[in-house]
Amino acid sequence: MRRPYPNRRRKRKERPPPLGLKTIYDWVLPKSGIHNRRRHFNQLGSSIVLGMGLFGAVLGFAMAGPVGAVLGGAGPAPGDHSLRRHRFIR
Repeated sequence: MRRPYPNRRRKRKERPPPLGLKTIYDWVLPKSGIHNRRRHFNQLGSSIVLGMGLFGAVLGFAMAGPVGAVLGGAGPAPGDHSLRRHRFIR
């Protein structure tokens, strides 16, 4: 049996897009462009690093006093610097 259009590509049925993270983000954060979404997730990541720093400072203070608070609070700084240097946070 011959194809209906021998020199053309066949049309394929359109499939629904896969349910990926972008689809979920579009559903959770409607009407936000890519720049707003990037800013949102960058702020979320920065707040996680800040929370880890505060937790480290409190835990360090509980274990070693003021010196432990300084060392525990300064722990996430290299991680934040690494994220910015490798452009995970822009």
